[in-house]
Amino acid sequence: DIPNLASEAAKNHPGISFMVTAPLGLHELLVVRS
Repeated sequence: DIPNLASEAAKNHPGISFMVTAPLGLHELLVVRS
């Protein structure tokens, strides 16, 4: 599960904070049109 993976990854990078949030989804400002 992602929160546990993030917690494990954080152990290898002391001094750096991580925040797990809800997915951003397909917000119109994040979609790259080609």
